[in-house]
Amino acid sequence: MILYTTNYTENPQHYNIIKTDTGFKYQVNVAILTSSMDATKANIESGNMVSIDYVNQKYANLTPILKTSNYNIYPNPNNTIVTVNFDDYRNSRDFSDHSIFFIYDSEIYPNNGTRFVDPRLNLNPKFNTFAQTLTAKINNTHYSILSNEFKFITLNVPFASSINNDWLVGLNLSTNELLSVSDDITVVSNTINVLDDIANMLPKIYFSQNNVTCSTNSSVDIPFFIGDNNGNPIVGNDCDVYFESTGGLLPVTRVTTSNGQGLVKVATPFNSVGDQFKVKCGFKYFTGTDDCVINVI
Repeated sequence: MILYTTNYTENPQHYNIIKTDTGFKYQVNVAILTSSMDATKANIESGNMVSIDYVNQKYANLTPILKTSNYNIYPNPNNTIVTVNFDDYRNSRDFSDHSIFFIYDSEIYPNNGTRFVDPRLNLNPKFNTFAQTLTAKINNTHYSILSNEFKFITLNVPFASSINNDWLVGLNLSTNELLSVSDDITVVSNTINVLDDIANMLPKIYFSQNNVTCSTNSSVDIPFFIGDNNGNPIVGNDCDVYFESTGGLLPVTRVTTSNGQGLVKVATPFNSVGDQFKVKCGFKYFTGTDDCVINVI
């Protein structure tokens, strides 16, 4: 399992993540700056406590379960361990190729030890965020702002047929100093600026030609392929590709690739010479990754 991390939140918490056969499990622990705790202990002794000391004092007499270079780590007060089973997401109604699922922190909150895991996590249905934003086509950060939900883990699914190890897991945390993982997890750090950028690592659909001609009352087959974000072909995986058009006729709007490639037929039974329209390709919930202009001659 590969875990992509980015330092994107100012809310310091410690994450302990362990890979399982069906996904992973995690626990969120209390992280307090060592300097802050030292100051709290001194202020408690002197009786000159400041606001942060009232937050820290409940841990002042506890022994940290872990010490990093800059933080004391204290156990989750509720001893909450959350299990993420990838099959739960596979069974969601909107699971598809090129999917992204969020695991939420419901709010950005002080590190006061009272709330670490959204209690709705195991109650809410798992939903594909691209399905939720299909019409407006807003990005993931914009969606989080509009919904007032703040993601800290993203599950990015390249293909519906992808095995667990091919899923891209993103973690949003304050600093990698506050991350512990099992030995079978590879951490890729600071390779992205925000978790939205992980979505760019998912596959896209490309036309082999972006401009073709077709006689009126005729048809043309346009080749397409699965590629990475740079347009390099991806072979060995197949998926359903969806098409839409601003003109002409698409006899079939969904085509399954074969070895990462396919053809879509575009017909012009009612078009006139000089007409021009676009055909777009993409995934079920992530449309328009590329387009091809059809010139009717």
